[in-house]
Amino acid sequence: MTSWTAEQLQSIHRMLNPTSIAVIGATPRLQYGGRFLRAALQAGDRVRIYPVNPRYDEIMGVKSYPSLADVPESPDVVGIVVPYHQVMPTLEECARKRVGSAIVISAGFAERGDGGRRDLQRQIGAFARQSGVRITGPNCLGVANVKAGIWACAGSRLVMSGGGPIALVSQSGASAFGPFLTRAVDLGIGYSYIVTTGNEADLESSDFMRYLLDDPDTRVIACFIEGFKDGRKFMEVARLAAECGKPIVLIKIGRSPAGAKAATSHTAA
Repeated sequence: MTSWTAEQLQSIHRMLNPTSIAVIGATPRLQYGGRFLRAALQAGDRVRIYPVNPRYDEIMGVKSYPSLADVPESPDVVGIVVPYHQVMPTLEECARKRVGSAIVISAGFAERGDGGRRDLQRQIGAFARQSGVRITGPNCLGVANVKAGIWACAGSRLVMSGGGPIALVSQSGASAFGPFLTRAVDLGIGYSYIVTTGNEADLESSDFMRYLLDDPDTRVIACFIEGFKDGRKFMEVARLAAECGKPIVLIKIGRSPAGAKAATSHTAA
């Protein structure tokens, strides 16, 4: 039987319900770092936002800090938008700052099909588990607490106001914050949370499903999955979901040879 520790679930809680967000690699340009900051700022005064980039004194009207060490508190979640080779040093800085969790937008890891990049991804996952700075990603687009209006993500389509009873967990960020979000808005369907997991170096889709089983505002968990790192963990989540009467509706893609090849190059699933 898989066990989820209180510390692990608390990290997910801080990631999905932050009161403070730092964005390392924030930029005024609407690339990934700029889109992440713009999305986070939509929360207004409910969330304290800290852009981190030594090149700027101010970004989008908010004071920018030269490093995470200069931020005046330990953020609940840190968005990491830096080149792949800077991700590990950035996570080490997060650990020294005692941040609650991290979202690694940066790509260029196992999905590249390179042995060295796969090793680096494994090292990142091991460090996250050892340090307690639990991460989603790398190669993801982030998360959103739709019901609270908190978008910690680098998506370009943030069009849903309010929330609903469905939580979406997707390895593909482009699908979650693209057609799935647009279609839900068109149909009048509301999400409680949107979670993208990317390459799943640390936290997996099943870990977020487990957290969502305890969320009273989520009645259904919808999943778009390319591959499971640990099938037994998913089976345990499915058993718990059946016991508490919360449906999991899951689409598993990548079952054909062509689909499996595409999934491998997308999130290394």
